[in-house]
Amino acid sequence: MRPVKTGWYLVAIVLIFGGWMVGVATAGTSWNLVREATLQPSTSPVDAPNRSVAVFTDVPQTDRDVRCRYRNGPKGSESKQVDDASLTLTVTRDGTVWTLIGFVPDGGKDVQVACAPKDRATDPATYAVAAVEGFTDRQRLGLGIGILSSLAGFALAGWTWWCRRSRPTVES
Repeated sequence: MRPVKTGWYLVAIVLIFGGWMVGVATAGTSWNLVREATLQPSTSPVDAPNRSVAVFTDVPQTDRDVRCRYRNGPKGSESKQVDDASLTLTVTRDGTVWTLIGFVPDGGKDVQVACAPKDRATDPATYAVAAVEGFTDRQRLGLGIGILSSLAGFALAGWTWWCRRSRPTVES
């Protein structure tokens, strides 16, 4: 069947936007993996090869500039800034409410995280880290769904345009 009716353009648009909605929903479920991850104190290194590392605190200090740094490997290796969390996410473990404050998409072996307020005043907060399995894979899957649905939708629209253009005209 050759798509010659203009309704096929609508099908292409639905394919594109529907695919992106499914892709965004799929990528959004990656945050459920962060919620379900096991927390451990940030004072001990976390083994996170091929995983992401989430940084939590039990005392959110929105009025203070708390910075976290991490390093992979032994002491003396270069430390890097932990990216701020892109959304507000809380989890409850053993009666303590933990708030996500930072995220490292690509962890490594023996990741060590240290957090401190920039003003160097006393810090009442406790920090915890979690190795998150499959976070970036799910994000990539969502992106792939969106891209493939866009390609399919644009291909359908292009094919419809081509079929309508090359359709023989009927003369009376």
